[in-house]
Amino acid sequence: MLNWFAQKKRRLLVSFGICENTVQMAVLKADNSAMNTLEFDQQQFSLVVNDEHEIVDGDVPAAIDALLNKYKRLDFKYQWVQFVVSEPHVEIVSVERPDVPDGDVATALQWTLRDLVSIPQPDLIIDYYDIPIQVSGARKINVVAASRALLSSWVDSVSRHGLVVQGIATDALALTLWTDADQKLMLLNQHTGQRANLHIIVNQQLVLSRRLQPSFDLLHLDAGNMALLEDLAIELQRSQDFYSGQLRQAALGHIEFAFAHDKAETIAEVMSAQLGMQVSMLAYPAWAKELGANDYSDLAALSGLMWLVKYAQPQEKRGAA
Repeated sequence: MLNWFAQKKRRLLVSFGICENTVQMAVLKADNSAMNTLEFDQQQFSLVVNDEHEIVDGDVPAAIDALLNKYKRLDFKYQWVQFVVSEPHVEIVSVERPDVPDGDVATALQWTLRDLVSIPQPDLIIDYYDIPIQVSGARKINVVAASRALLSSWVDSVSRHGLVVQGIATDALALTLWTDADQKLMLLNQHTGQRANLHIIVNQQLVLSRRLQPSFDLLHLDAGNMALLEDLAIELQRSQDFYSGQLRQAALGHIEFAFAHDKAETIAEVMSAQLGMQVSMLAYPAWAKELGANDYSDLAALSGLMWLVKYAQPQEKRGAA
């Protein structure tokens, strides 16, 4: 039987960024006449929606419904959607890769994770990704664990509006697509109401991702507190030392900030002086500048659009089913 829907060109590409306190939504619409576009499947797409909705009492599906109802004029039927998820909706742990064939890794990990995550095993759904640079002799992988019931509720919510889920990615992995293919850098970001994150990204691959201590609240950091800024520099230097020492890589020379702060320039100057590294603000892509929040509060949803464009399978590769 022919898969008729796979033969149609996409009209919309949709992304939801699921953070702890908000759901972000971004939508690209096919428009070959627009300036500053993203290309997918031999079409040009422009950003037409960039919005968010508060999560009340942990009800993510309600926030998703509110956003989709707000923009229902776009007609989401048969259009593709990508989820980008941050902690605490998923748990991420590093474990030794099981000594089994690739096809059996996920099954073997079910037993490994029993005592490492809080999700009951009957409700546990997992995926994993390789760590591209490791300590000599190590064979570790990062395992992403989530509640099957939780993810199903999100999928059911978008499916009721006719959307077709293409995938679910962590925000740290999706964030790698904001960097260039030849870049090697440290990146700091923070979602509202969550702890700050430090990532080391090399050639668009995630080498290290960890949460900073609650005292390093980047969105509200006291730029006049030199002792606190020096402590932050020490914290960043530890990750630099791990990368250059234990991983035996050339030291990183660049840090990018992806958080809003009215004294970001001052903080950058102190970090640069303390660490001997170039510090700059993460640049929004041209296609997102007009509707982008430009304060990084939309980072997860925009990352999802990048992920969808890079990894979703275009029409000519899907063919008939």
